[in-house]
Amino acid sequence: VPVNRVPAVVGLPAEAAIAQLEAAGFQVEVQYSPTEDKNARGSVGFQAPGPGAKLSPGAVVAIIVYEYEGSGQGSNGDD
Repeated sequence: VPVNRVPAVVGLPAEAAIAQLEAAGFQVEVQYSPTEDKNARGSVGFQAPGPGAKLSPGAVVAIIVYEYEGSGQGSNGDD
C-alpha cells in the first residue's frame, strides 16, 4: 500500500494549505477557530496528523483555520 507524507502547513494561508494537502493526495477537513489576532486570520493554526506522518492516499488531514473576530466584524448575534 502506498503511503504519502503529510506536508507541514501550519502558518500557511488556508488556500495554500488545502492546495498542498490535496496535491499530496489527501482529503482536507477544515475547521474554524476564532482569533483576535488580525495577522493570524485565514492562516492554519493546527493540523492533524502532524507534518511527516505517513498516510494512505485519500486519507483525511484536519486543519484549523483562524477566523478574525475583531470589533465590528462577524454576525454571530452581537446584540
